[in-house]
Amino acid sequence: MEIDLPKRGRFGQCLSRLLPEENSQSETIEAQASEALAKVKQNGGSLATLRAVWESHSPVVWSHNRDIYRRAVDAALKLGESFLAYDIADEGLAYFSDEVRLLQLKALSLARTGTTSGANDILEELRKQGHDDEETMGILARTHKDLWMLSSTEEEADYHLLQSLGFYLEGYESSGGYYTGINAASMALVAGETEKAEAIAHEVSAICKESLAKAPPDSGEFYWLEATAAEAALVVGDLATASKFYLNATTEHHPGAAEVSRTRSQARFLLQHLGQDKRQLDDCFALPKIALFSGHMFDQPHRDIPRFPAAIENEVRVAVEQAIQRHDIQIGYCSLANGGDLLFAESLLKIGGEIHIVLPFSIKTFKKYSVQNPLVPNAEHRFDRVLDQAATVRVLSEQGDPHDEAGYNYCNQVITGLAVLKSKFLGMDIAPVLLWDHKKGDGGGGTESVFHSWSNHGEREVDILRIDQILDEQLN
Repeated sequence: MEIDLPKRGRFGQCLSRLLPEENSQSETIEAQASEALAKVKQNGGSLATLRAVWESHSPVVWSHNRDIYRRAVDAALKLGESFLAYDIADEGLAYFSDEVRLLQLKALSLARTGTTSGANDILEELRKQGHDDEETMGILARTHKDLWMLSSTEEEADYHLLQSLGFYLEGYESSGGYYTGINAASMALVAGETEKAEAIAHEVSAICKESLAKAPPDSGEFYWLEATAAEAALVVGDLATASKFYLNATTEHHPGAAEVSRTRSQARFLLQHLGQDKRQLDDCFALPKIALFSGHMFDQPHRDIPRFPAAIENEVRVAVEQAIQRHDIQIGYCSLANGGDLLFAESLLKIGGEIHIVLPFSIKTFKKYSVQNPLVPNAEHRFDRVLDQAATVRVLSEQGDPHDEAGYNYCNQVITGLAVLKSKFLGMDIAPVLLWDHKKGDGGGGTESVFHSWSNHGEREVDILRIDQILDEQLN
């Protein structure tokens, strides 16, 4: 419908002044949305930078381009941050409620956080609306696979197993895609339909090999094509070929830890159903470790007997860097006291690692009691710089008492718990590292307390960096 605007009179004069202003504002928002999309693309490969973009974003700007939300959710999922992915998708759907891709990604986020029924509900609704594309059917089938594994009765298990297989087959038959194809083959194998499983696996293998031969050098699909070819070989019992493809996928194409972890989990799943040792192919999946770190602070001027004088900072830093390299640590959890914690955080960030900081009380109070030291004059600047680069910073209590050792003990427990949760989610092992002099501490909640806490669990050996020995070497 066309509107003939009056060219004279006050009304026309007012519109002539307002319309250019509105157009200008609209163009400004569109430009800001384009900048926001570029920022997500540029910073999506690191949790710290992606979270910084998310925490500083303008919903008004993002709501002008659904691609921003899609990109951000996808980046969070690739980093293994499903809760973050859910938050972004949820906000995006407040503006783009009918956006199928965001609904799919929200469902995937829910599935990966264990909220399987919620994910299943979203996908079932999409299917009822006529969305039978490979992505919808694949994620829907995945939710039934999860529900099958959680089933408490044989009848329930049989239902979800057949539903999972059926939806994977439907997705594969309608799309010819290797994603639903390989999963259909795997679930057919588990369901005892070996002939069907092997037939589909051979088809998928051919699809992958043809795609690998045609893919351009910069294709982002290389990892998944090789990993899928490996799984196809595994379905037909060819472990040697599976091993070759898995190893090439994980070493040649630089996938993220979350992607490698999921691939390893699926390989273990299939090996177990083939009656093999489920860890038989673990050597194909080199995963880094998650560190728990705690250590002594730099000595204050009033300390009578030296323990960690600032003069040996470089020597201690070398020991910390060697521990990071020795354990192949890429993710770390610690507090940020001025001493071992600070050196560990700086060293991990230096190699592009991901650091998560937990503080027992407010930043201002923590600085006063655990950072400020006249013998380390640049400590506060270094502390602030680490906080700026950290993937997450958690303050447990803004009103915490720095004289109460319970706050420090609680902080240590939270650090441990967060690392364990991350470890279970990503399928990565934990490496506890302690900078300690092997002596009784000055009070509760310190490095000695952390050692006993970690040791009492008995699940993992603590790597102790003996600061007393480093000090003796420098004095002698």
